[in-house]
Amino acid sequence: PFEREYLESILERANLSVTGRRDYLGHSTYQSIEIKRGLVEEGLIEEYSVNLGSTTGGIVKLQELTSDGYRALGLEPQRSRPGNVSAEHWFWQRNIAAYFTGKGLRCEIEMHLNGVRADVGVIKGDRTVAIEVGITPKNEVANVQRDLAAGFDEVVVAARNTRVKKAIEE
Repeated sequence: PFEREYLESILERANLSVTGRRDYLGHSTYQSIEIKRGLVEEGLIEEYSVNLGSTTGGIVKLQELTSDGYRALGLEPQRSRPGNVSAEHWFWQRNIAAYFTGKGLRCEIEMHLNGVRADVGVIKGDRTVAIEVGITPKNEVANVQRDLAAGFDEVVVAARNTRVKKAIEE
């Protein structure tokens, strides 16, 4: 029963940290660790870290359901993250898309335009905006150039932090 409740809480509140989930469910620290450990060992959830920045929470641990986790709840697995995308990158893609969708705009994660893929594509009127998630500065300049060449009207880089932002600007 506790395991199912834990899985359902991940489905309903994906952005709760491990400690936030423990508090939300009213579990003790020990109980939460044991439930989480069992679910990871069974392959029903994966745990990952996301850096939210020092002013908004620092590094937090989050969980996501695996395909087997969805099936354990009697659900069809939802679109999983692409194999070449880190869990942190996927977290930001989903949250950026959710933000713009909440503003009434059409969004698509991994939007393709003329054979080029942007991390998040946003349709705003007759304009198509590519949003690139900059976890590291490594490929971001090339991504911007590629997106513009493909025909995106605008490209925005959502940098992980000011260090990454400055490196991209340089």
